[in-house]
Amino acid sequence: MEASTAAYLRFATGNPGLYRLMFSADAGEPADVHLDERALATCQPLIELLERGQAEGVLRQRDIDGQMAACWGLTHGLALLTIDGILLPEKSAPMRSTTLLQRSWRVWPACRCWEA
Repeated sequence: MEASTAAYLRFATGNPGLYRLMFSADAGEPADVHLDERALATCQPLIELLERGQAEGVLRQRDIDGQMAACWGLTHGLALLTIDGILLPEKSAPMRSTTLLQRSWRVWPACRCWEA
C-alpha cells in the first residue's frame, strides 16, 4: 500500500499539469468523462490491492468500493495539497506525504484498513 501511495504521489507531484488534466471537468460532463470505461479502469489496481490485502488478512474486511473511494480521496487530496504548496511543514510537521497519509488512514473510520 505504501509503495503504491508513494508512486501515486511521485507521479502527481512530478507531473502536476498532466495530473490536473486527468481529473479536470473541462473535457466535458464529469459523468461522461470520469465514468468512461478507461477512466474506471484506473481504479482497478487499487481495488485489486485492497482485495488482496483483505484476502491475506492484512486489511480489514470492508466494502471494497467504499474503501477504494476513501483511500483514493485521501491520496488525491494530499497530492493536490502538495502540488498547490498548501501542505506546509507548519501545518503538517516535517513529515513525508506518505507518513501523513498513513496516519490519516489509521484515524479516519471510513478508510481504516491497516489493522486486520
